[in-house]
Amino acid sequence: MTVQSIGIQRIKIGIWLYLILLIFEGALRKWVLPGLSNPLLLIRDPLALWLLYMGNKYKVGYSNAYTKFMLPFTLICAYISLIFCHQNYYVAAYGARITILHFPLVYLIGKVFSKDDIVKIGYFILYLSIPMLGLIILQFYSPQSAWINRGVGGNVEGAGFSGAEGYFRPPGTFSFTSGNSSFWAFTGPFIFYFLFYDFSVKRFYVYVAIAALLLSIPFSISRTILFSTAFSLLFVLISFSRNAKQLGKILGGIIVVVFLVYLASNIKALETSLGVFNSRFTSANENEGGLSGVFVDRVLGGLINGIIHSGDADKSFFGYGIGYGTNFAARLITGGDVFFLVDEAEWGRIIGELGPLLGLLLVFIRILQTSEVTNNAYVKLKNNEPLAWILLGFSFISLLQGGWSTPTGLGFYVISGGLTVAALKTNQS
Repeated sequence: MTVQSIGIQRIKIGIWLYLILLIFEGALRKWVLPGLSNPLLLIRDPLALWLLYMGNKYKVGYSNAYTKFMLPFTLICAYISLIFCHQNYYVAAYGARITILHFPLVYLIGKVFSKDDIVKIGYFILYLSIPMLGLIILQFYSPQSAWINRGVGGNVEGAGFSGAEGYFRPPGTFSFTSGNSSFWAFTGPFIFYFLFYDFSVKRFYVYVAIAALLLSIPFSISRTILFSTAFSLLFVLISFSRNAKQLGKILGGIIVVVFLVYLASNIKALETSLGVFNSRFTSANENEGGLSGVFVDRVLGGLINGIIHSGDADKSFFGYGIGYGTNFAARLITGGDVFFLVDEAEWGRIIGELGPLLGLLLVFIRILQTSEVTNNAYVKLKNNEPLAWILLGFSFISLLQGGWSTPTGLGFYVISGGLTVAALKTNQS
């Protein structure tokens, strides 16, 4: 092996560690090392720095127009924030680390990972989904005071988030329920890929994983998982529509899903979770203006709201400043359990932090990045290489408007985007 190939193997190990820490970081902060919950929030930052260092040391060549733009752009935003906005060095550094340390990892992963590496990640996620379902079922039925529902730092009030009918949305191994929703949304494309395109996994495990994905929806009390699963299926159907011979797969897949849904709806033990999910779905939709209101809010990512409030009297033309919309800044500035000082939706947060000029520029960069990846994935699909296209079932939304304000959301952006970019390479050896 050459020196460079040894270096690339080390980088791959580091990427696996990044993924494992992403999934189990919350478990460390809640159950294993609760006393270190605050420093563990940034546990992947030094790893990200090391990965970038290794990428440069071994001349991996992951730099491109996006990464070259993001460094000076971030420094300019940080400088403006310290002069005209919040003037807090810690908040500025926390916000700047997102695009300086983590954003380039998308292209580092894309450069060093092969198709085999992506599929191995898929194996890991598929098999992990089975015990993860068991965990969230246990959390669903357990009181918030139970150890399994402990919050960050060992908080005895529990990590569950408001659900319906006295039940809470379980977080799984994550710090908050959003991480659990992202995990299952990330799992869906891999399950569908192994179901329809890659038969290296025994059908039994694939079917069990499908059942786990479907059951995660009511037990997580999560509309996000429902919408994400439907979105992933849309990409699968588009991939099939290009080939009439795939009709049998479409019908077979629909039959399997319908059968599992029917089976689940008639199992006595699932009546409670299905009833809770239905109640949560109905009440949440009514509060958000119906399905159309939910759809517009999620698709536009708070863009309209961010633009409307970009001229608020309590902030400058350059917004509140980089990092101000993160949970870290909210807790640092308020000293309490406040989560969103700007906007919960990603595009609204970006414009709130950076103002209408720089904020819209960053939103445009993310749109451009997503459009390029989507177009290249479709080209691969036309060449009968569907992996990148199927992965877009999750990474499309994550690249476009996945939340960077929380370490978990940022981590899923990096991993999903990196795997999709890796699947676009001409040489998949």
